[in-house]
Amino acid sequence: MRERAMDLEEMFWDVSDLALYLKLKVKKVYGLVAEIPHYRIGKLIRFKKSEIDEWMKGKHHTAPKTEGLRRYLKDRSRGKAIQVERVVRSVIDQTKREGYKVDHGKPDHIEDHGKENRYGDL
Repeated sequence: MRERAMDLEEMFWDVSDLALYLKLKVKKVYGLVAEIPHYRIGKLIRFKKSEIDEWMKGKHHTAPKTEGLRRYLKDRSRGKAIQVERVVRSVIDQTKREGYKVDHGKPDHIEDHGKENRYGDL
């Protein structure tokens, strides 16, 4: 049994094997191929489990402390609000500079087609 497990680690995996191992969609694995250690054989892409495990260790992130996280999220949301405010302000300023040029088109009523006389008779 131990030999079988060792064989699996040394085998080359294809994209679908790696997707199962990482619990990702195959399409996502194809998108990550540029940064995942892999081997190319013509158009085929192959991976080794030991190399994938090492690569995954580099992806490990520790969560910040709760207080720091709150401050971080608060600062980020404030930054987004400021960016939105800047965009809105610039659009308003641009509109004021251009002036309110509203083109209403043609009027709804039609004046004197010549079919009626001044008493309303045809």
